[in-house]
Amino acid sequence: MNKTSYVSKVMFSDCDQKGRYKLSSALKVASEIAGFDYTVKGYSHEFLLSKDMLFLVSKVSLKIFTFLQAYQNYKIRTWENGKKGVLFVRGFEILDENGELMIQGISGWALINPRSGKVYKPIEFPYPQEQLNETFECKPLGKIQHSELTQLGERTVRYSDLDQNNHVNNAVYSDIAVDVLPNKYYDETLDNFRVTYHTAAILGDTITLFGAETEDGYVVVGYINEKACFETEFTFVD
Repeated sequence: MNKTSYVSKVMFSDCDQKGRYKLSSALKVASEIAGFDYTVKGYSHEFLLSKDMLFLVSKVSLKIFTFLQAYQNYKIRTWENGKKGVLFVRGFEILDENGELMIQGISGWALINPRSGKVYKPIEFPYPQEQLNETFECKPLGKIQHSELTQLGERTVRYSDLDQNNHVNNAVYSDIAVDVLPNKYYDETLDNFRVTYHTAAILGDTITLFGAETEDGYVVVGYINEKACFETEFTFVD
């Protein structure tokens, strides 16, 4: 089985003020290549919608080896990597132009009926799925642990946060979380990032943000009317 890939270039806007490739940039291209992979295989976003099927990302874990920088060429590639409960698991990796691994990731996707909200089981997906079974250095798609959360602020969902599914794009949540990190973490080296999506935020929603330190990093979680919206975990190099 070949991994689906394409080559691109880091834009200036893909990086933060320190010149580091943003988490949201990595999450965007990881989602894009997932859709590209299925399109190559013959079941595009539009095709699946015509069959009342829609893939939504549920969990992502990223291992950061080295941050990409502006105007750097890179290759991103992806593959299907088994199932985890109701989730379709997908691996992906970003390599520089010399083939050095920069970012490695794993994501879990739920397949839903956008009309009824039904969650399909992987066995109900009627199209071929070639699987690899690779191992990853990033943290597993497990539960993000946190306790004794402190309120950090609120964030109202704006029009520019939305995507064509009419809710906050998955990559935007990482920007929301980064914006409320304590300042001391901006100078630290990020090792791993995990995010779990619970409830889709829509235009006008107010997300109340909470945070807490962990043994090796920080968690930021968001709630809408006391219902979990998303959870993120930042792990930093010692």
